[in-house]
Amino acid sequence: MSKELGEKSYIALSDSADAIREKISKAVTDTGGNKGKVNGGRNLLDLFTAFVDDENITAKFEEDYKNGELQYSKLKPMLANVIINALKPIQTKRKELEKNPDYVKEILNKGAEQAKIIASQTIREVRKLVGLE
Repeated sequence: MSKELGEKSYIALSDSADAIREKISKAVTDTGGNKGKVNGGRNLLDLFTAFVDDENITAKFEEDYKNGELQYSKLKPMLANVIINALKPIQTKRKELEKNPDYVKEILNKGAEQAKIIASQTIREVRKLVGLE
């Protein structure tokens, strides 16, 4: 799922559950029967494997994919639900932060100050190493 292909080709951290379900349901898959030689559904299987810890389920889907027997009508809804559940804590925290923009600015400013200190130290070390100081 590449962002370059447009809004519907990737899942954003802020996508609603309905948007995620729709994007997954419309994801390109192969037509089956090609015994794992077509990569159309590989992206979904890779996502599923990345999000699901249950090796039995992922191994079964992987085997079905290799045999050209993967039923995307079963994989897609499961994948959508897994992604939705994985993103819930992130989305909850984002909503919380959106309510307090001053806090977010404060955190960003502190981070910028820390980065400036580290960058200055690094520049000093580089200048010393190359003989400019």
